[in-house]
Amino acid sequence: MPQTVRIVSLLLLATLSGVALAQSSSGLTVVNTIPIIDRKSTLNPPSAPSNLTAHDNGIQYHGGPVLSTAQGVNVYFIWYGNWSSPSDRAAQSIVTDFIKNLGGSPYFNINTTYYDSGAGGLDPVRNRVNYIGSTTDNYSHGTALVDQDLGGIIEQPIMSGTFPLDQNGAYFVITSADVDETSGFCTTYCAFHGVDVLTPFRSIASALRSPSSVNVPVAFVGNPDRCPAFCAWQDELPTPNNNVAGDGMVNLIAHELSETVSDPRGTAWYSFNQKPKGQENGDLCQWTFGQTTNLPNGSFYNVTLGDRNYLLQRIWVNALGGYCSLSWVNGAN
Repeated sequence: MPQTVRIVSLLLLATLSGVALAQSSSGLTVVNTIPIIDRKSTLNPPSAPSNLTAHDNGIQYHGGPVLSTAQGVNVYFIWYGNWSSPSDRAAQSIVTDFIKNLGGSPYFNINTTYYDSGAGGLDPVRNRVNYIGSTTDNYSHGTALVDQDLGGIIEQPIMSGTFPLDQNGAYFVITSADVDETSGFCTTYCAFHGVDVLTPFRSIASALRSPSSVNVPVAFVGNPDRCPAFCAWQDELPTPNNNVAGDGMVNLIAHELSETVSDPRGTAWYSFNQKPKGQENGDLCQWTFGQTTNLPNGSFYNVTLGDRNYLLQRIWVNALGGYCSLSWVNGAN
C-alpha cells in the first residue's frame, strides 16, 4: 500500500540506568497498513500476477535494510487498555502461544527469501522469532488514539526499564476492544507497522554534540472484536481457538511481523510494478488463505504451530517467480 508519513515534534528525556532517551523530531513513520476485509475477495485467488518478467519475483529490493541479525527478531507486546475479562485473557494466551511458536516454522521461513547486502554479501532474514515478553498499559493515552500516541506508548516501558531499547526488536501495541485508532482503524485498516526514531543519550551535553538515532520497528494491532466483519475472517464463533479476537489478531500479527522483518523502514522490499504500488510481502497476499482444513467445531484453519491451529494469510515468496504461500522449506512450498 502507498506509504503514509505523519510527523510530530516532540522531545522526551528520561534517565534509564544512566542513559537518557529522547525521541527525535522526525517522530513516528507509518510504513504500511492492513486494509479492512473486502468480502468480495475469494478464499483462493490466483497465486501470482500474470505480468511477471524474467528474473522478477513480483517484489523489488529498494536498497534499505531488512532485520537480518543472526539471532533473529525480538518481539515485545504492550497490551493496551483493559484485558481483564476471561475472553480477553484467552485472547492473550492465543496470541502469546502463537508468537512463541512462530520462529523456526515453515510459515515464517518464507521471510528468509528476503535479504539485504552485508559485508559478506547477501544477508537474509533469519527464521528466528524471540518472544521477549509483555507489559500492560492502562489507557495512558486514553481510548481514542492517534498515530503519534503509538510512539509514546512504546517509549514508556523502554524509559522505565521494563523493555530495552532494541534496534532488533519489534514492539507491538495491541489494543482492547474499547480502544479506537482515529486515523482509520475499522474503517480503512486493521493494523499497521512503522518505525519510531529514538535517540539514546548518555548525557544531555554529549547528546548536543553527537546525537545517535535508533530506528525502532513498531506496530499497531487493533482488536478485531471492535469490528469483526472487517478485521477477522472468521468473524463469529466458532473459530480455531474459539475466540474471535485472539484468532483474528494472530493473522494481523503474522502479516505485520513479516513486513517488519522484510521492510522495516519502507525502504527495502515492496512491489513497484504491481498496482497499487508499494505493496509489501503481506499485502500481496492479504486476506487469502490457500488450502484450509475443517475442525470438529465447524471452523477451519491452515497452519499448526505448537498445540494450536490458526488461520493465517499467505505471504509472498520472493523466489521462483514469486507467489503466495503458507510455507517455504528448502526451496519448495
